[in-house]
Amino acid sequence: MVYTYLVSIIAKYMMRYPEKAQRLQFNELSDFIYGTLWGKHGLSLWEGKMDLLGDLLLGKKLGLWNLYGDAGVNAETDGFGDRILKLPTGEGEFFNNLAIEVTNMEQLRECEKITEDSAKTTGVQLMKEYSSRINDAIRDLP
Repeated sequence: MVYTYLVSIIAKYMMRYPEKAQRLQFNELSDFIYGTLWGKHGLSLWEGKMDLLGDLLLGKKLGLWNLYGDAGVNAETDGFGDRILKLPTGEGEFFNNLAIEVTNMEQLRECEKITEDSAKTTGVQLMKEYSSRINDAIRDLP
């Protein structure tokens, strides 16, 4: 479920800053997610950068975006089904060099719309709250 919110966040971020669709630095996205979305709006969806990276790798696998600087990441699953990611370098160096390029903005927007519509129509208050906080955080951007 959290993955769908990453799609929504990236789609809305790209609609706000269309020039970033060519190359959005991971640290800029991370600063928004942890600084604005979590820090100012109290919405924590990922336990940390490694957790966020796992969902970014899934988006790459699904063809929503490319990642630059992700070569050498080793993704494994433990006996409980949890992802274990091993980086080829230290975290600081790795994340400083990681960037996202949206390859299919139309598909990304379609996925974002499905997430937004689900939040409105399912009656699940938590989904509505997540969507509302994401929208508020996007509006806070300069």
